[in-house]
Amino acid sequence: MQNRAAQLIAAAAFAAAAALPTQSIAQATPAQQSTVLSHFKSGSEPTVKDAIFTSNQMFKVGVIDNKTPRDGYAQYVCQVLTDKGLKGMRVQVVDIALLARTGKWVKL
Repeated sequence: MQNRAAQLIAAAAFAAAAALPTQSIAQATPAQQSTVLSHFKSGSEPTVKDAIFTSNQMFKVGVIDNKTPRDGYAQYVCQVLTDKGLKGMRVQVVDIALLARTGKWVKL
């Protein structure tokens, strides 16, 4: 009886998850990556010290940690990516100085 109850709970959880809308994650092509990297590394974005795609779904920008929240900047980066045809990309703003010193990707 317990096994049957566990099966029903698992089936209900699966059905509920399947009913939720999913957000598609963009897949950046090499050409799109090149365009975005050129933009963020060109000097037109003085806040960004470096930028990299760590996968075709994740874009990271390295900035100097000035102890201010970077959520707004992350939203701005998302908007730039969307404007360049990459809606739904994951973005992280990381401490570039700490990355250079320790090799650790610390999100700001």
